Amino acid sequence: MDTSTTQRRHRLLSSLRLRVVLAITAMLIPLAVLAGLGYVYFVNSLRTLDGAVESLFDDLHVVTELQYQLRRVPVLHRRLQLDPTPEAGAALALLADDVDTLFDQSRATGLARLHGRAGLEQAAATWASLRPRLEPDAATSPGDVTAAVDTVLRQLGEFESTVHKATRTGLYRALQNHKDAVLVIAAVAFFGFLFALTAGGLLYLAVFEPLRRLRRGAERIMSGELDHRVESADPGELGRLADGYNCMAGMLRSSQNTVQLHTIHDSLTGLINRREFKARFDTELERARRYAQPFALLMVDVDGLGRLNEELGHLAGDEALRILAVTLSRLVRPVDIVARFGNDEFVIVMPDIGVDDALATAHRLRRHIAGQDLALATGMPARRITVSIGLAVYPDDGDAVEPLVACAAAALDEAKALGGNTVAGGQQPETASGGA
Repeated sequence: MDTSTTQRRHRLLSSLRLRVVLAITAMLIPLAVLAGLGYVYFVNSLRTLDGAVESLFDDLHVVTELQYQLRRVPVLHRRLQLDPTPEAGAALALLADDVDTLFDQSRATGLARLHGRAGLEQAAATWASLRPRLEPDAATSPGDVTAAVDTVLRQLGEFESTVHKATRTGLYRALQNHKDAVLVIAAVAFFGFLFALTAGGLLYLAVFEPLRRLRRGAERIMSGELDHRVESADPGELGRLADGYNCMAGMLRSSQNTVQLHTIHDSLTGLINRREFKARFDTELERARRYAQPFALLMVDVDGLGRLNEELGHLAGDEALRILAVTLSRLVRPVDIVARFGNDEFVIVMPDIGVDDALATAHRLRRHIAGQDLALATGMPARRITVSIGLAVYPDDGDAVEPLVACAAAALDEAKALGGNTVAGGQQPETASGGA
């Protein structure tokens, strides 16, 4: 044999893939033999088990049928009492014969031979004493028949209970244990076969599959999918590397959400800010133009906020703005847009609403706010705040953003000029004295 052939054979035998294939082959042969033998033994055991259980339930079926027929005796006897015809008497006599036959069959079952006939014989004796009283000429009341049948059924129940405890449970448990042992053997052979079959693939995937997931996860994160997470069940270095990718993506997503939240929301009230309001206002205006639907714009200003800040401090003024923001958001519809427009000004866009409904909503907001007692500062008595509201309606007061905002601002100035706590725009202004 030349040197090149020897080298090729050496490289072939040192191949990791070939070693895995040879190892799997060596495992498959004995496991296949074990699986075949286990299957044959398993089938034979199941047949034996099924036969034993079937015999057990056949014997119990006789007792169950006997109980069923006994329960029919009071019914037919009561029918005979109400309608003493030959047909009713014949039906009761036939049922009594069936009960006699079932008692004889119960005595002949394997259960009775193995576990005694104490309860069964007592039931048969009670039935024998009842049997003559079922004749048509016997003056037996239905209550006596029912009581006697109940006694027979109770005695049969005691016999059945003894059978269940002493025979069925014990026999079935022994057979079940035998079946479980066979199932364990079959399961070991089956799963061992599967393990050998997948061992080579697992050896390969254990190294390269985590690396592939890490690479794909990193590519998705770098492409901007910050909600993506790299899955890795490896507790070692690969798992820690995946955790690092996930932590980095989470921090980036958190930072992005924080920036977005601060970009579109007012930090004091939690409402959307002026810039986001303008973007949504443009969208609502475009929708109203497309579908020819009206909408209203309310501009709300806190009366005397500067005086409130001087008397109670700026923290009390901030608390008043926060309470007002919550109140406005709660009192308007879910589809309405509430935003902080300026220092002490708020704006509300109400889609699909006309001037009358908008005025009614504005009056309701003003009255509700004016009627609240607010605790604005610790240790200071509760006090009330009022607001002035200016109203503009699309398209009556303008068909673009700037004219509508200007109209609402002019109406707000009119309300402030009237002394505050007033709604202006859309009609003659309503003051606190006139509308509250």
